[in-house]
Amino acid sequence: MQLRSQAVKHAAFGKGIITEVSGNTITVCFAQGEKKFPCPDAFIHHLTLKDAALQAELSAMAASNERRRQEEKRREIEKHERQIRLRTMKIPPKSQAAFDATPEQLVHYREEGALFTGRVLSGPSQGKPRVPKAMKPNTACLLTARPVGGDEEQRQILGAFMVRDDFWGDACSDGLVRAHDRYRLMLPAPMPFWAFLDGEKQRSAWGSVPFRVFSNQTMRTILREMLGRLEGTSQAGEASAFYAYFCDMNQMMP
Repeated sequence: MQLRSQAVKHAAFGKGIITEVSGNTITVCFAQGEKKFPCPDAFIHHLTLKDAALQAELSAMAASNERRRQEEKRREIEKHERQIRLRTMKIPPKSQAAFDATPEQLVHYREEGALFTGRVLSGPSQGKPRVPKAMKPNTACLLTARPVGGDEEQRQILGAFMVRDDFWGDACSDGLVRAHDRYRLMLPAPMPFWAFLDGEKQRSAWGSVPFRVFSNQTMRTILREMLGRLEGTSQAGEASAFYAYFCDMNQMMP
């Protein structure tokens, strides 16, 4: 795009000629002297080229830049608001979850990085996705399943993930609990599930729901066990980072 020597008009300075283009800055010579302007942004509000086609091209570029800046500003505001909400959120004592990782759930988890909470079976909300109100950015989720041919007491833990740091269960309308991009683990060999819940006096019964909620303290115990089992494996560093992040989000000592 050749801008040097192009004729322009400014609302206050009148007619001028572009004498220099340097990076994103142009120099325009007016009767009262030279003025510098940002390019192409100046062609939205301040400068008008005599060449209408070139003016339209630069205006479109400037408008695109403005949209990008507004989008970046919006993301920064959202990030700031999310950080405030994270710093001030209350930690419910039971905000961890275990999912029944059916083959269908596992496929969705691997492909989409999310698990479905299921649908409400009765009442006014029948058929709608369950709202995981207890889950917040501090929630870790277990992938569990019964072994083939096994009964409920033999349910095993296959892996775990932290929910995304922008996930708030009370605002989840589609029933999809989305996994954090970084904090995900899969065990090389399953470990028992119900043994960890003995202290919570929960019967070894799952029922018809896709997930169960349990205490933060129990999840910490489970993750510490997973950390030990993954020591010396390729996931050792990931497991350590996962555990540290979980403790930080739940305001616990590692």
